[in-house]
Amino acid sequence: MHGLVEAITHLRGEAGERQVAGATRAVVSGYGMVEYRYGMCANACVLEKAAEPKGDAS
Repeated sequence: MHGLVEAITHLRGEAGERQVAGATRAVVSGYGMVEYRYGMCANACVLEKAAEPKGDAS
């Protein structure tokens, strides 16, 4: 979960000194140690920053 929060923080431009300049995409992966019936749990998430609105909507 920490990786996901960190990725979103960078995409929002709120990471301060840790900020990756121009971040528009992020990949987060994890490997859980919770054993299920047929093996272990692995996951990944690909995030992309939403486009900025163009001009005033009014």
